[in-house]
Amino acid sequence: MNETVKIWTDLSMSDLNSSRLLHNSGHYRTSYFFFQQATEKANKAFALFAGLLSDKEFKDIQHDQLKIYRRTIVKWESEIKTLIQVLKPYPKVANHKILSKTNFTEYQKTLSEGVSFIDSLRNYDLVNIPTRDLNYLIRQLKKIREVKFRIPRDFETIFKTQMLGVADWIEQFETQEAIEAKAKFQKFINNKEQAKQLYDLITNQILPFVIDIVFVNFTLYLCAIITIQHSSLTRYPNNNINPETIYTKRLPLVKKQTEFMDLLEEAISKLNRINAI
Repeated sequence: MNETVKIWTDLSMSDLNSSRLLHNSGHYRTSYFFFQQATEKANKAFALFAGLLSDKEFKDIQHDQLKIYRRTIVKWESEIKTLIQVLKPYPKVANHKILSKTNFTEYQKTLSEGVSFIDSLRNYDLVNIPTRDLNYLIRQLKKIREVKFRIPRDFETIFKTQMLGVADWIEQFETQEAIEAKAKFQKFINNKEQAKQLYDLITNQILPFVIDIVFVNFTLYLCAIITIQHSSLTRYPNNNINPETIYTKRLPLVKKQTEFMDLLEEAISKLNRINAI
């Protein structure tokens, strides 16, 4: 268990509980502030857990949770650029069937667009998001949570074929190390007992783990979006407007807040379980 991650999730859950109590008693402005704080701490916990950022980098992040995602995407984009350069001297590798359907240039473009999208959020009114849009986000998160993998009956055969394809791909580097790595890979896959253990690990542990991680990640990301403009707005007057007049039960974000808090609590709980493994 990563103890630092546990500290962040404990603080996040404490803030979330405070937010619920305040919301139930009609203190919507302060409630939304604690909801923002809970989301921020949960995002930082996930960033530490996933190795996206170190706790030393949080000083730079401050209350801007979306910087976590922006920096991560920028890192991925840089790694894709490096991979493209690494593969250039190996056309056989780049054109192998394992990678033939992978357009790294398009992927890099998609990552760049992701950075632009995050930057553009600063220009949107994320305080007055319509109820229909909030309902849509809630439905999407629930769909992710309820995803079930259906393993095909011939999965073991399919898996073995794909893994042998990876072994063949490794050989395309045409170095002695690549040839030796392929031989070891093939030996492992052709060992029925070892292959069965790997198959069981994937179906019983890795796939459920992936579903949980995707749910946690998307929940924290969407909660970051709906709280990003509220760290200051919930605390201070803006253009001589009292924030108490903004956070009322008529505001769609306040109306749907408890549903998002339920999803956030579930995401934090899942992150705690995963971190404890």
